[in-house]
Amino acid sequence: MSRRGRLTVLLAAVLVLPVVATCKEAEAPTAAPAGARVIHFESSDGVGLEGKLYGSGNSGVILSHQFNSDQSSWFGLSGELAADGFLVLTYNFRGYCPGGDAGCSEGTKDPVASTDDLAGAVAFMNEQGVRRLALVGASMGGTASLEAAAGWAQHTTTPLSGVVAISAPASFEGLAVGPEQLQFPSPKLFVAGRDDPAGAADAARSFFDNASQPKELLVLPTDQHGAPILGVEESGVGRQATGAIVDFLQKHGREG
Repeated sequence: MSRRGRLTVLLAAVLVLPVVATCKEAEAPTAAPAGARVIHFESSDGVGLEGKLYGSGNSGVILSHQFNSDQSSWFGLSGELAADGFLVLTYNFRGYCPGGDAGCSEGTKDPVASTDDLAGAVAFMNEQGVRRLALVGASMGGTASLEAAAGWAQHTTTPLSGVVAISAPASFEGLAVGPEQLQFPSPKLFVAGRDDPAGAADAARSFFDNASQPKELLVLPTDQHGAPILGVEESGVGRQATGAIVDFLQKHGREG
């Protein structure tokens, strides 16, 4: 076990915990971690987006949020990854403008265009000089991350070190990922709550079954959906999910 008691997820391992967690979750951080830098970039089709950059280094991670949230949902994980030596980017998809520390992107909400927004984030990280990139996405952001991974060579020559999809649906308002798009060679980690009413656990299992190796699946005893899983306190679910993601990125996301 790595430091801070993290859960190590073995390659192609399936972990299902038997204890049911309630829907109570920890309060999400309302302020960005210390040292966060406000940045601006454009989507691949020219929409102005706002984000935050954390940490430093040649190993990058892009965190993409879910439909009913914004980049502030990643304030906790982004700080932890930055402390572990990653250069981390969070951003708001187009049309998300909560203001304050959460920032403001231009445009109108459009799930189908989320891959254009993510392509812009990839281009921005390339400009920072990263040598490896990993994608982490919650729900809609997870589906967008999988779709981007399937067409990675269209976006960049920077190696894709891994993809983490948390509660990602196979399709959402025109955004979709089919079995053939899960054949990219980079490592994949699918995370979901077992009792998620949106059916995220079934979607994660289907992704896992259809994806090429290397792949991992983590199903946790909670009804939370997306990034809020990381804040669930009961039964240590949040820490187990966070630990699994951080360990996955440490294993696959480091520049070597």
